[in-house]
Amino acid sequence: MATLPANLDLFTLTTSASLFAPHTTTVHTPFPAPPFSPPPPPSHTPSPLHSQTKHKPKPSPTPPTPVATPSSAVYTLPQIRAVHSALLSRASDLQTRLRTRVGASYRELLGTADEIAGMRGAMEEVLGTLGGMGG
Repeated sequence: MATLPANLDLFTLTTSASLFAPHTTTVHTPFPAPPFSPPPPPSHTPSPLHSQTKHKPKPSPTPPTPVATPSSAVYTLPQIRAVHSALLSRASDLQTRLRTRVGASYRELLGTADEIAGMRGAMEEVLGTLGGMGG
């Protein structure tokens, strides 16, 4: 079983995007991406009619190839699975803690409601006694 990456702290992890934040891992690609070169200029002279209409550039036929930079992080599939498993475990623990807190708060709220109902009964009893004294 793979271990978590050494520079990864699950407790300070705020979003899943931070898993792929730049680190100091060096990436070597066997075939670097070719340098970008602009398209050749048009071979014909535009007519006055063409100069009045707006020309939209055509999209590139192939999307640009992502280039690995020396600062990008690389994790192996077993490491990603280990991170996923650890995050699921942490989420389950946090869910259990939250459920316990909500249950305790709910029980406290019910206790407060019982106290309020008891106070209301005592108040009605006192009002009845005071009303009987006035006569």
